[in-house]
Amino acid sequence: MLFLLLSAAVALYQAPRLPYTFAWDGQAWVVESGPAPIKPGERLQSLAGRSVTPFTLMVDNFSLRTRAEMFEWLAQKADLYQRLGGQQVELQIGSRRLEVPVQRGSWDFLHHAGLVHLPVGVAFFVVGWATYLRPGAGRQAFWFYLMCLAMSLVYITNAASLSAQTVFWPPLWSLVNLLNASTFVLAPCLLFHFSLLIPRDRTRPWLLALIYGLSVYVVLTVCIPLHGVVVPAFFLGSLLAILQASLRYRSTIERQQMKWIGAGFALGVGPWLLINGFPMLFLGHRWMTDTLPGAFLVFIPLGMAVAIHRYRLFDIGSFLEGTLAYALTLLLLLLCEWAVLTSLGLQLAFDSSQVFLLAVLASGYGMVRWKLAEVLAGWFRRRPLSVEQSLEQLRTRAAGRPASEVRAALQTTVEVLLAPQWIRPQLGSTQAGATLNLEGEPTVLLSLRPDTGLLCGPLPPGRGYSSETMRCLDQLARQASLYLENALLFEQSHREQAERLEERERLLGDLHDGVGAALAGIRMLSHEPEVATMAGDALHELQSFLYDSPDYQMERSRFLAELRAYGNRLFADREFVFRAGGDLEGTMARAQALSLFRLIREAFHNAQKHSGADRVSLSLDFLDQIEISLEDNGRGFGQVTRGRGLRSIEKRVSDLGGRLRWETESGVRLELRLPL
Repeated sequence: MLFLLLSAAVALYQAPRLPYTFAWDGQAWVVESGPAPIKPGERLQSLAGRSVTPFTLMVDNFSLRTRAEMFEWLAQKADLYQRLGGQQVELQIGSRRLEVPVQRGSWDFLHHAGLVHLPVGVAFFVVGWATYLRPGAGRQAFWFYLMCLAMSLVYITNAASLSAQTVFWPPLWSLVNLLNASTFVLAPCLLFHFSLLIPRDRTRPWLLALIYGLSVYVVLTVCIPLHGVVVPAFFLGSLLAILQASLRYRSTIERQQMKWIGAGFALGVGPWLLINGFPMLFLGHRWMTDTLPGAFLVFIPLGMAVAIHRYRLFDIGSFLEGTLAYALTLLLLLLCEWAVLTSLGLQLAFDSSQVFLLAVLASGYGMVRWKLAEVLAGWFRRRPLSVEQSLEQLRTRAAGRPASEVRAALQTTVEVLLAPQWIRPQLGSTQAGATLNLEGEPTVLLSLRPDTGLLCGPLPPGRGYSSETMRCLDQLARQASLYLENALLFEQSHREQAERLEERERLLGDLHDGVGAALAGIRMLSHEPEVATMAGDALHELQSFLYDSPDYQMERSRFLAELRAYGNRLFADREFVFRAGGDLEGTMARAQALSLFRLIREAFHNAQKHSGADRVSLSLDFLDQIEISLEDNGRGFGQVTRGRGLRSIEKRVSDLGGRLRWETESGVRLELRLPL
């Protein structure tokens, strides 16, 4: 294919060209354009001393009717190439004989309208080749590729022949046109064969033998008259085969496949019928050459490629709506142009290049097409799912829920949005998201985790899993996966915390029953007051350590009783006055009680060791805050003692978020304010 393209490009570049263009008027070749002294409308009588015939300057083999005409045309083209071999050639225009230059080495052929066939042919080849190379390509893909290859050769050889003004290298010219005549028959034959394979194989040996035998006969004999019979028959057979399959096979997947193929035929053949077919039938002439309408045939392999590999099968509605919006935009532009030209007294000419340019310009009117597409969506009652709204519905159902409820929340969301015929739990895949399965009835697997997923069945009649729907479902599955992972992490953290608390409770129980019992026994049995006091302090510390969780509470009255008893033991040899007020019936956290006890104990020890006082008083009130007042009648702080003891108390008060005030005029007075 590449060799053919390069050879044709080189041959067209080196082909001899005349500075004039000619058109056959049914009787003679008439000058259309060119430099003086020859004027448009003058007739060409001879070229290089030889009379011209209808075959002399003809580049399209479409007008040939017999095998003899085909080879006569090729022979005359070879002769013409020889006559144009010099620097100049003699033309007889009417009674005048003129020497005109022969041009070579020109890229002017790139401006020829016939070159439109080239991208179409390349598109056929690429679509067929890509379809055949996809993993899992089977018999359908193989015959489809052969059909696309034959069709691409028809278009590429057409482009090469039509782009030549006169002729190029004769061996290549003959090869191109014979190849064109052969593939012109083989392509519709292969199309007919493929139409019998989709969506299921309906071929019959006798039918294949008939169509291929007839095609080989026409190709080998170059029987041009049969072209006009065989080619339309094959196209008609293809249409009937597709219609029969559309009526016979009614499964969801097969219906979608045939819709795509039908859309390909409608878009491929429809423009030709509108532009040239109906005008020829009712007016007796075409509006333009078949170059532009023929380019639309590329929609046929595109639709078939989608059907073969079942790629985005359910996007047929969006595709047709977009195509209709584009067509309406183009029609609107044509009407506007017609109105403007009519108001100026001009006519709208349906020229190939003009319509093609309008088609290109129409693609730039994005706002117009967008508005038309919106209107069409309303007419067809087809509104795409909003990903944002779908995710919001899932959030209200799944956010903050236990892991066991996340999948149910996703299932409810999907049921509300799409109403599939059935939906059930299913193991997921390794990657979160939505996966469409088209084996049998269409189903979608929504994977949250390898062990968690949902399988959705077909949608209600008239609806399918389009790319918009799949994009929405994929986002829902991924978001639900995040909700599930968060819930599982929270539950795992809660479970680990519960296990740690359980282990802690076991260890604390062992400490309570072992060390705590021993300290209590020492305090009760010891005859030394200091030992009993130290054992009591240690037991209080142990109990506070065992019950430091905020969940562990103790009554304020019990804390005050233990504080009173501790002061009485510590100041047994002096006067100790204790007063409590405020709300004494409430509770306090054991951790808070321990911190408060350590603070008061530090103040008690300072008064015992350094004050020399014989009277110590403690006042504690539970109001909107804890107010503590500790006073002794000792000698006050010494410089050294104040640096150690008071600094320690200040540190503890600061850690508890409280305030400290002290006086040393007569003894020591400490006033503390601590939050409850």
